Amino acid sequence: MKSGAKTLVNVAGLRLRSHTKINFNDRIVSYAYSQLLAVNGGLLLHAAAVTKGKRTFLFFAASDGGKSTVAAISKSHEVLSDDVVAVRKVKGAFYAFPTPWRQSGFVGKDLTAKGKIRAIFFIKKSKRIHFTPLSGARALANILSGQIHFFSYTSQPLIKEIFFTAAGLVKRVKAYEMEFTKAGDFWPKLEDCLSGRR
Repeated sequence: MKSGAKTLVNVAGLRLRSHTKINFNDRIVSYAYSQLLAVNGGLLLHAAAVTKGKRTFLFFAASDGGKSTVAAISKSHEVLSDDVVAVRKVKGAFYAFPTPWRQSGFVGKDLTAKGKIRAIFFIKKSKRIHFTPLSGARALANILSGQIHFFSYTSQPLIKEIFFTAAGLVKRVKAYEMEFTKAGDFWPKLEDCLSGRR
């Protein structure tokens, strides 16, 4: 890279310039990414994100909990992430953004993409497809217990910022527990759930 040259980096809609090529596999860089999001009303989350039409949905789970499976079932829609997603509040609404980390081949590569979040789901593998509404308090507790990257390494005052951002997300967006099967298309029942036809 020539002296003085800059690399343009898109971080959840924030356009930044770096004088060196950024290695996003470096844990320090990943940590800095999460902190930059927090300063700008954002979160770096363990979640898959899928956009269907003009609506985006987040699917939370622990490692091997089914995020990539849900994303694979959703390949006919726009998959923003199957594991790590950035969420940021923009003009009063919460949006999901892709991240630079390597994910499955069917995940979109456009880092400028974004989707307005319609609902969030805490998923678990099951023998049936079923949805249970969650209170905002329960959804917030679920997010704070292990779904935010580097949360345990963050110090004040950013912990407070992250808490209020997560609280704002569950206040604006409905949350559900979602049971799903590996072989089943859950989307029809998801739509029934959101429309009140459960």
